[in-house]
Amino acid sequence: MEVQLVNPGKISLEDKLVNPGKISMQVKLVNPVKISMEVKLVNPGKISMEVKLVNPGKISLEDKLVNPGKISMEVKLVNPGKISLEDKLVNPGKISMEVKLVNPKR
Repeated sequence: MEVQLVNPGKISLEDKLVNPGKISMQVKLVNPVKISMEVKLVNPGKISMEVKLVNPGKISLEDKLVNPGKISMEVKLVNPGKISLEDKLVNPGKISMEVKLVNPKR
């Protein structure tokens, strides 16, 4: 699944997962920037996600990020086998996630 930032703070998703699953999320950025996001289903109940800056030359990240130009994200799946992401929901079987740039600089 690939995610691209359509408008600041909004993401449109294109579902390319073999197994049925719907993902809907919102990314909040301190300062609007363009990012691309990859979501890969590694194992049932685990999701690995990478966030890459489209134009890393325009933004530098602070020390809180492990790798420059990458955003660290944690996703917890309560009920493996079912993926239903909705922003700011912490209901059983649903995933809540937020992506924030700590101190974006131009």
